[in-house]
Amino acid sequence: MRSFFVTIAVCMLLIVLSAQGPALSQNRTGFCDKVKSTAESMECINRHMQSEQERLNEAYKQYSEEKSEEEKSDINTAQQAWVAYRDAQCAWEASQADPPALARLHELSCLTALTKYRADFLSALSETKDTGEGASHEFSERPRWMNVLTHDHPDIFWRYGSRQSADLNCDGEDEEFITGLTIAPRIENTNTNHISFSGKIILAALKNPVAGKPKSEIFELPVTAEGTGPHVCSTDVHIEVTSRENVDTKTSCKAALRINDPVCPPVWFYRDGDNYTLEQESNLANAEIQ
Repeated sequence: MRSFFVTIAVCMLLIVLSAQGPALSQNRTGFCDKVKSTAESMECINRHMQSEQERLNEAYKQYSEEKSEEEKSDINTAQQAWVAYRDAQCAWEASQADPPALARLHELSCLTALTKYRADFLSALSETKDTGEGASHEFSERPRWMNVLTHDHPDIFWRYGSRQSADLNCDGEDEEFITGLTIAPRIENTNTNHISFSGKIILAALKNPVAGKPKSEIFELPVTAEGTGPHVCSTDVHIEVTSRENVDTKTSCKAALRINDPVCPPVWFYRDGDNYTLEQESNLANAEIQ
């Protein structure tokens, strides 16, 4: 148990720090889009950071309750490793700020976003443990499909704030989409036991029927600076619902998702006949956001 928590937390630290490209805070979905000055931005992000930190503290407390002493030690070790990852990643983002005077603003934006991800993750674990489905969530009733996804894929760090709903197969009913992150260590040199880490962004597509268990399909995008197939260059991605032009609607639906990356060209995700397709925007002809 201890090795699982520690390995995952440390892997998260190393893969994000080694991700290619300047995944800066200004590319992250904003918390304070309506502010008019740097001072207002600082005040707003500080406020959000305090709120997310309080939510994280509460989520950590709830998840640790009724655990054995050994489990509590494992959770504490994992949490300490995660805090080290968060602080190191955000310090790096701040060092890349342009102009440098905005370094602290970049750092706070990063800290707030990652703290929110962690609070969402621990809250999801607590809610699944307590009820299995339909548990309350700060922003809405927790969907049944999220509980199923967490249970079926516990090795994936799901980003619960990244969810989108869209009808990609034009059957009149929305599918649910959410992204996550998975990490895999590998030994590059058997003589020195040098270990590096490879990461993948995971996209889950789910059908959520009124009756019956939700069904999911999992798609992987490697985190790499180079690649012949669809890929991303950083872990800081977000998805948006859009559409494609010049599509033969007899075999394919115009509705699509676009997976935005601050470094690489976006990746499009759409339904083509009976199957989903992932395609890098640079290879997709006549693609336009509506």
